Amino acid sequence: MTTVPAASTSKRPDGWRLAALLGLVAFGDEAFSISLPLVLLTLGASASAPVLIHGALYTSLVIAGFMLGGVVDRYETYWVVRRCLLASCLIVSLGGFLIYATGWTVSVAVGTVLLLGVPGAIEALRTASATVGPLIGGFVASAGLKGVFAGYALIFGIGSLAPRGDLPPGSDHHEPPEKGNNTQGSAVTEFRTNRSLVRGVALSSSLNVGLAVMVPISIARLKLEGGLSAAQIGVCLAAVGVCSIVAAQVAGGVGGKSLAFPALLTASLVSLAGWFTSVFMISALMSFASATAIFFNVRWRTYRQLVTTPQRLGAVSSWCRSIAYSWIALVSFIGARFVSSGISASTVQTAAGVASLVCVIIVLAGFRSERA
Repeated sequence: MTTVPAASTSKRPDGWRLAALLGLVAFGDEAFSISLPLVLLTLGASASAPVLIHGALYTSLVIAGFMLGGVVDRYETYWVVRRCLLASCLIVSLGGFLIYATGWTVSVAVGTVLLLGVPGAIEALRTASATVGPLIGGFVASAGLKGVFAGYALIFGIGSLAPRGDLPPGSDHHEPPEKGNNTQGSAVTEFRTNRSLVRGVALSSSLNVGLAVMVPISIARLKLEGGLSAAQIGVCLAAVGVCSIVAAQVAGGVGGKSLAFPALLTASLVSLAGWFTSVFMISALMSFASATAIFFNVRWRTYRQLVTTPQRLGAVSSWCRSIAYSWIALVSFIGARFVSSGISASTVQTAAGVASLVCVIIVLAGFRSERA
């Protein structure tokens, strides 16, 4: 195993620097997966392209989560994050080169995002990154295909060279865990003995059935049906980002552990998305549904930290994400196939939203009957 030097204790703990690097790893793939489909739509790609790219990102997050779940719990955090940023820089650079060398724009774009999600899975600020990513990603798309690839490669490259700072007190968890406490097998054991985790993952997965196509199809509809430019869609996505930031702050401030209300509200909003055709309503529903989804995720992740054995938290969290993300990947690919076969994007969006609402109701009813 590679030896990683311990953090120095002579300097003031630099938690903000660590948070920025952690967030940058995930921000990149979230924002890149917004910018790239917008550019492809501008170049004439169909509505299935954003959904395919969305599915590719979450497929890699699923695989990486299952395979690499305990990495951050075993290695010093800065060491992991800087290497993730370097890997992201190389992946984006290679993707940009292959597009111009082969001309296979959509295929290489999907492959690039598929690889980019792997380093993006090893982080601790996915919620913050998923919030800010859409806010920035829409505007970056205005730079065109070359600008998107060059810009994100530069961001990742600079981040990988950032000087190492001291870890905040209590966060330097690269000490070897107790035997058997932080393995993927122990994560399975935690799920078997902790019904609260099962309930949370079931609700999160149910929501992702609808959320899988919510944003990518909304982006495609704003571009293809609404006729908006990449910059105009960036404004719409900025509204999504702002609403999500507010929701994250509210969720952190109000406390509470109930997951039922935010889950039902999110699924209800998602189920309405395909019914409207105006740019305003598509943008509004995308913003509100994203905000309530962030509220649910903040509450769910806080609750998960409370009910999980601390030494197993890294592996358990990765499993929770991977199980829930697998539904995004699956539904994204199914949705892209339906759109490619001629079914309207709004119909696919509505069907996924209604299915999500039904799944949430079934999960809540099932656990309520268990307690009766």
